[in-house]
Amino acid sequence: DWSTAWRAGLGVRRVGRFAVVPTWIEHHPAPGELVITLDPEMAFGSGEHGSTRGALLLLERWLRPGDRVLDLGSGSGILSIAAARLGAGRVTGIEMDVEAIPVSLENAGRNGVADLVRFVEGDAAVMTPLLRPADLVVSNILRLVNQALLPVIHAALPAGGRAIFSGMEPAEAEAFRPPLVAAGFVPVDEV
Repeated sequence: DWSTAWRAGLGVRRVGRFAVVPTWIEHHPAPGELVITLDPEMAFGSGEHGSTRGALLLLERWLRPGDRVLDLGSGSGILSIAAARLGAGRVTGIEMDVEAIPVSLENAGRNGVADLVRFVEGDAAVMTPLLRPADLVVSNILRLVNQALLPVIHAALPAGGRAIFSGMEPAEAEAFRPPLVAAGFVPVDEV
């Protein structure tokens, strides 16, 4: 059955303190492990893609307890859920794909963070100014979309705010760095 055959290649992914566990796999967490139980269905974000794993690592490094977080292109909700599990005070995922919203809501519920995370449908360029300020913005989107969103993201962050940009191939990082700096960001970390 093609509707479930895609599950065959997915397993438990360990990323930093996180274990991303598909819903159909039994997992016994190690001490201190933060488990995200996930069924991505048709939404992006299973933990298999390197950009998602990189964003998870950077969230673990840079999120401060109580942070207000915006997750641009939230897909399955994996990064929003991770932010909540790390102690964010408020997390809002913005996603253009209307079919991803119920998936992300269900994933937030199964991970016990539905009270901390909300998901809204819309274009990040339009929604981010309405939902600001944010102490941390995570944007796991294609490079050119991230580049177009730089002014909106910068305006959403107060002094000392942080942004995580992912979704790019390693070779694209060099092309992204000049527009990033020109928009007022200071690169401090990468994975």
